[in-house]
Amino acid sequence: MKIRTFYLWGAAALLLVALAGFAYLGTYTRFHADDFCMAADAAQIGLVGMLGKWYVEWTGRFMFILGTGLFGLAGPGFAGWVPALAEAAWLAALSWAILPLVRRAGWPHPRLLALITASFGLIVLLGSIPNLFQSFFWQDGFVNYSLPLIGLTLICGSFSRAWLHPVNPWASGSVVFLLAFLCGGFTEAYAAMQVTLFVLAICTALAAGNLVDRRRLLPVLGAALAGGLLAMVIVIAAPGNQVRSGAVGDHPGLVRIVSFSIRNAAFIFGKFFILTPFWAFLSISLPFLAGWLFSSPGAAAAERQNSPAWWRQSWLRRAVWAGLAAFILVTAACAPVVYAINAYPDDRTIIIPQFVIAALVIGASALFGTGLRRSRILPDPGGRPALRWVLQIGVTAALLLTAGYSTWHSVSLAPDYRKYAEAWDQRAAVIQQAAESGQADLTVRGLNAWFGVADLSESPDNWVNRCMAYYYNIRNLSGQ
Repeated sequence: MKIRTFYLWGAAALLLVALAGFAYLGTYTRFHADDFCMAADAAQIGLVGMLGKWYVEWTGRFMFILGTGLFGLAGPGFAGWVPALAEAAWLAALSWAILPLVRRAGWPHPRLLALITASFGLIVLLGSIPNLFQSFFWQDGFVNYSLPLIGLTLICGSFSRAWLHPVNPWASGSVVFLLAFLCGGFTEAYAAMQVTLFVLAICTALAAGNLVDRRRLLPVLGAALAGGLLAMVIVIAAPGNQVRSGAVGDHPGLVRIVSFSIRNAAFIFGKFFILTPFWAFLSISLPFLAGWLFSSPGAAAAERQNSPAWWRQSWLRRAVWAGLAAFILVTAACAPVVYAINAYPDDRTIIIPQFVIAALVIGASALFGTGLRRSRILPDPGGRPALRWVLQIGVTAALLLTAGYSTWHSVSLAPDYRKYAEAWDQRAAVIQQAAESGQADLTVRGLNAWFGVADLSESPDNWVNRCMAYYYNIRNLSGQ
């Protein structure tokens, strides 16, 4: 089907404006809570010394330690640039990962549609997560939970290329091994989900793939699994885990871990549809309409002849398996949290399972639209101008809703973000001036806990107070 290029460029521009709204809000990000301790350690004892200290005394998340230290050295001014840079990198990675799948589906203008799909998916994810600030804007939360997802996007793009095209297994295997190893060192929730994904992918390739697919995929999948497992071993073996476990208390048994993780996964799935129905509706309707509109009838007659019942066709089996696999992955992401604190994941952690849910809903909806058209269950818009226009209007309306609501929401939040950043800057200037004048004890204005991130308290012994005093080189720092 011929789709005018200017129509797609207009859609892409609208979505990019909406993404720019998130980037604009992110410019008001500063250092908060843990950021001060990590930045101070990086400056005082260096990245290597910092890695040894935190690995022994608190956590095995080796990439989190190095990542927060590296960002901390850049200073609080750079923290405002991190969300925009991360968003641009993630969008590029998503577009690159989606492109082979769009080409395989036979959609027109694959590069443009890959960009539009990536932009839409990123807006849905950032718009629907429970705490955008903690998961994506706050430097500590971003490094812990969002940064490995950008790596996972690149890993999945490498998988799709290994599946669809002949690749050098040594080169691709080395890349995914390194990516899986690095990403596995950020947080346990992601590491567990990552290893589970690789195991499921290997099982799927063995069970459903033909000989050619297996020869292409298994070396790459095996390298990724090896990298993920190596990272997990390093994280688990950290002496600091024992220190942190002692502060938390006893861990639940295996039955509790499995049952509670499954319940938490069900809650996270349900909350996506119940608490964010707008984003859930768009993530279903827009890809479905796009799959119906853009797909090609292709070998529909042969496919139907081989599968007399539409529910026995391959696209539906893939969608069902994808749903089951997604639930297993979300459960795996919940398991480390249940083991560590026997609780539902914090809001900032939800971006990890929500990434899986958003990818599932968008991908399965597009698959349904494409499959139902190719099965002749839905009429072919190629020979029906009226139906084609209706579908185009539906896709356009969904894109306008996505971009319009997201942009409006960012604009409405901007005054509060700006006000908080100005107060933070004023306080930072006061503290810096006092530190330069040699003042040892200082009381400054405390700010509200920004989206649940702790700030200064009255007691100088509070951990946030100590972190800020350490960063600014002041003996005692109190809030009022």
